[in-house]
Amino acid sequence: VHAHACVEVVRAPPGRLVVTVAVLAVVHLVEPQEQLLCLDSVCSFAVWFFLGVAACRYGEALFDLKRRARGHATTILLTGTALYALGWWQHTPFTVTLAGITLSIGLALIADKYATWLFSSFRDYTYQIFLMAIFCQTAVKAAYFRLDIPRPAAYALSILVGIYVPVLVSKAVERINWKPLLVCLGLKDKKHRNTI
Repeated sequence: VHAHACVEVVRAPPGRLVVTVAVLAVVHLVEPQEQLLCLDSVCSFAVWFFLGVAACRYGEALFDLKRRARGHATTILLTGTALYALGWWQHTPFTVTLAGITLSIGLALIADKYATWLFSSFRDYTYQIFLMAIFCQTAVKAAYFRLDIPRPAAYALSILVGIYVPVLVSKAVERINWKPLLVCLGLKDKKHRNTI
């Protein structure tokens, strides 16, 4: 229902998009404490989920923005760093999350410029990573507490496992090419993959 509502609003005029983002940002900042059906988490993450849906809707405009922003990667990184420091200092999760997104964009722009090969191994599986990464990372977290793995190693392992286990699972499912399984993971069957 939440996803359907977001898609309907994204199809609406730009003015409604701005109003929706503003309302969701206020809801995020209010931080409701209602835990029934995880409504507190829904309210907390709704603004980011909606912005992700909007980003998909306006993908072409974002690619144009990326071309213009490429020369400003350092400025974007510094802005992200400043936002992070501000959020940490004022204890505002909203600002820290915004800083993380800004830093990710800055790092991605730098990687796109100097290491174009960096994302090639998983760029076609971002949705599957979104679906499965949390389970892989939870396993690493459990191992971290039980096996006394050093924190930096567990952090690096969590990132690698969160990216590449979903990619390997997706490639295996593509090889099996069974439609119900493909649909569960948001993958295309062999016939449709070859036409894109």
